[in-house]
Amino acid sequence: RSPAKARPTKASAAAPAAALQGRSRDHPYVIGAPWWLDDPDPSERTSDWATGQARYAGIMLGYAALALLGLRFFPPAWTTSAADVAASALLSPAWLCGLRAAAALLVLLLVLHLVLGPPKTQSENRLDGSEVFLRIGGCWRLGGLTQCGWILVGCYFALSSWLTYTVWLEPAAVAHQHPSALSCAASSLLGVAFGFSLLITTVVTFVLVPLDHAAGHSLLGYFRPDELILHNANVALMSLDVLVNALSVDFGDVAFVVLVGCVYLLWHQFIRYRLTRTLIYPFLSWQSPHAFKIASALVGGLSVYFLLGGLITEYVRPQPWGPPAVLLATCAIMRFRPPPTPPDSAKKKQQKKAKA
Repeated sequence: RSPAKARPTKASAAAPAAALQGRSRDHPYVIGAPWWLDDPDPSERTSDWATGQARYAGIMLGYAALALLGLRFFPPAWTTSAADVAASALLSPAWLCGLRAAAALLVLLLVLHLVLGPPKTQSENRLDGSEVFLRIGGCWRLGGLTQCGWILVGCYFALSSWLTYTVWLEPAAVAHQHPSALSCAASSLLGVAFGFSLLITTVVTFVLVPLDHAAGHSLLGYFRPDELILHNANVALMSLDVLVNALSVDFGDVAFVVLVGCVYLLWHQFIRYRLTRTLIYPFLSWQSPHAFKIASALVGGLSVYFLLGGLITEYVRPQPWGPPAVLLATCAIMRFRPPPTPPDSAKKKQQKKAKA
């Protein structure tokens, strides 16, 4: 008699799935769970991942200290009143309030969709650059710089709509003509949120999508409905508000952009990494030989786009050609479709699939 064939047990059937855990989109780890304790690759358990963190923290704290010194010696004007926030040459306070409230509602609904909606599988990176797939849901969906910028946009519209509403209810109130903490906060949020939106949309359109396309990576994640809103509606809403209101970006608020950037980097490197052992953005690794340059480029990029927003409100918007130019530039940096695939690349992909 021939020997009986061994039937696959549950343990043996589960072995391939365990080996693929975290390596395949179909077998992701769950974010928040200590996946690195059971991972076949021991690098996250044996490597000294804290090496270089103290130096990186020193760099970020140095930039934050410079920003605080800037606020101390070159403070913003702090002269914005509620009447300034509600001022518009095109819309009445009622219409401006409605526009801003609708924008704030859109931000809130998308945030709720991200937090309460179904989890998604996302590719992230270990400290050594290798890829790990994680199943991400809940508040973890708000961890990216894009989501951070989206929340800043929502905070601006929520606060500015409330101030506009108070002016609409009592247009003759004397208190609306005097500077207030909330009005100055709305003015600062305008510059920070506008700068973030310009940076995020430009980088996604002209850097991330082309790089992933050239590398042959899937671009589906950029063109889902929620991602399209995050990467395009942010700058569209902020540009529209800038064109219809009378607020100008105060260049003294650039320190707040630097502080927000430093806080995000410190959170991403020191808090999120300790909880997930992954990097959303692999180029932000503190062990990279270019860590200082990359961190400086990010903080500098945020500052440059903040200043660009200030130039738009101060010098471009008042010109007769200013509003059309801003609208055209806004449309030019938004992307709604993936770049076309060259015929040669399409043939190569088909050949690879046929060989597989």
